[in-house]
Amino acid sequence: MYNIVDSHIHLIDDSLKHIWLREQPDVLAGNHRLEEYTSSKDPRYTVTGVIWIEAICAHTLDNGMEGMRNAIEECKFVSRYNTGRQGEVTKETGYVKALIPLIPLPWGTGITEFVDVLQKELGEQYKLVKGYRYLFQDKSPETMLDPNVIEGLKWLDANNYVFDYGIDVHNGGIWQFEESVELFRQVPNVKYIINHLTKPHLELDVEGIEQNELFTKWRALITEMYKLTPNSYMKLSGCFSELPSDTPKDLKRIADLIFPWFKVTYDLWGPKRTMWASNWPVTNIFSADELSSWWFTVTEDLLDRVNASEEDKRRIYETNYIEGYNL
Repeated sequence: MYNIVDSHIHLIDDSLKHIWLREQPDVLAGNHRLEEYTSSKDPRYTVTGVIWIEAICAHTLDNGMEGMRNAIEECKFVSRYNTGRQGEVTKETGYVKALIPLIPLPWGTGITEFVDVLQKELGEQYKLVKGYRYLFQDKSPETMLDPNVIEGLKWLDANNYVFDYGIDVHNGGIWQFEESVELFRQVPNVKYIINHLTKPHLELDVEGIEQNELFTKWRALITEMYKLTPNSYMKLSGCFSELPSDTPKDLKRIADLIFPWFKVTYDLWGPKRTMWASNWPVTNIFSADELSSWWFTVTEDLLDRVNASEEDKRRIYETNYIEGYNL
């Protein structure tokens, strides 16, 4: 049995207006609390802890701290699981290993105001904040290369924070990878935790994918991204949400679709810099309540295909998060 630490889950308090969720299927509607996540059981593994990742609550960047109020409240909501305050369950105290809040990265070095307020309001629980996230996957071209974004990343690096990095080859486009290469040339040493295998384009036909122009461009750019970021990690996660809507619930077939993309990243980051995650509850879109066990089955298949040893698997499932998130 594996003692997994899930390195990417979201906890949803619907009062914080996660507007993007309202465009998703009903399975994602409403609140998603830690007790719901922990209710899933599988005899092959036990989840012994999680890394919480912000879930894009409603916010604005042009209204100072007032515009970022929900981001503060979202982090406070999750931190209560480690304190038992204000009605959140106490039986899972210590289960949340780290907090990765939203940060207004385009503020540049002005992010210090946000960090100072968050630190004051979280108090002792701020020790759980090991890094931040600001998604690029849904932003316009040139956002990543904004001088303020570059300065913000340099500040995070200087202060030993990790940065969860979200781009999207499927719905965003290959230009996001071209800009990422330019960004990484300017700020190479941040501990980037790259999300969800960069959301692979799973609608591409596996037959002949090695000659597909999009895939070959992606492979070249992701290789360059790896070379430029000596401290980066890759998350084996998030792929269910990229599957075509008519994909049959055939887990071997799903592994077939993911494997070409996974093999590229695994050949680069390897077993010491790959970490497992579920992306709960987002990938419930495909698997409903079977998310954790279905995704575990698929990832076991993927790891077997690259001849991962038992030691390799334990690193990916159980321990890589420790160094990755400075724990």
